[in-house]
Amino acid sequence: MSETLTSVRVQIERFPLKMSKHYLLIGRGGEVVKTIEGGSQTAICFATEPEPAMIVMGEATGRAKAWELANQILEEIGEVEQEIFEVGREHHAVLIGSNGRQIQKIEKESGARVQFQADKDMCMITGSAEQRRAAWDAISLLIEQGFVERFPIDATQVRLLIGPGGSIVREIEARSGTHISMEREPEPGMVVRGTAEGRAEAIRMAREILAGDAEEAFYVEQVR
Repeated sequence: MSETLTSVRVQIERFPLKMSKHYLLIGRGGEVVKTIEGGSQTAICFATEPEPAMIVMGEATGRAKAWELANQILEEIGEVEQEIFEVGREHHAVLIGSNGRQIQKIEKESGARVQFQADKDMCMITGSAEQRRAAWDAISLLIEQGFVERFPIDATQVRLLIGPGGSIVREIEARSGTHISMEREPEPGMVVRGTAEGRAEAIRMAREILAGDAEEAFYVEQVR
C-alpha cells in the first residue's frame, strides 16, 4: 500500500521501504536509482522520517513503473544482511573523516551502509554480499596503510596552524579529508590521520601557510 500526495505542479507517491534497502536501491555512486529514474521517467529520493520510504515524483504510470523496477532489483539482489567487523576505536575518526567525507566515499563506492559504534571496537556494514565485501575491502586497505603521518614544525608555528578558534586547522581538515591534532611533546608537530593522498594534501597546505607567514615576517618591518 502507498500513500499518495497531490500538488499543483508535481505528484508524489511514498512507498514504505526499510532503511536497509535504501542503500541497495541507491547503488554505488547512485547508479541503481538513476537506472530506475531513467526507466520510469521519475525523480526519486529516500526518507527516514516519519517512517523509512522511497519517495517517487512523476506521473502515475511512471510512479508505478518505478516501484515495479525497485522490487525487481530487490528480488534480484536478495535479502539484505548486516555483518559486524572488529575495528579499533582509535581508527573510527579517521575512517569517518572530516565532516564524514571518508565514510561517505566508502558508502558511495561500495553501495553499502557503514556504521561505527563509538564505545565499541566494531563496524557494522549493511548491504548485499558484494556491497559488504567492497566496503570492508576499502576499510581494510585504509587500516593497512596505517594512515598516520607526523609533520614536524616549530613550537611557535603550532598556534599559526590552529588559527583563531581553530579555523585554519578545520579548513585543512575539510579540504584534505583528514583528522589533525597538534603535539608539543616530545617534539612540536602536526599529526595527520587519513589516506596517503589526504595526508599529502594536508601537509602541502600546512607548508604553504607556514611559507606565507615566513614571507610576511620577512617583508614587514617591525613598528616601534
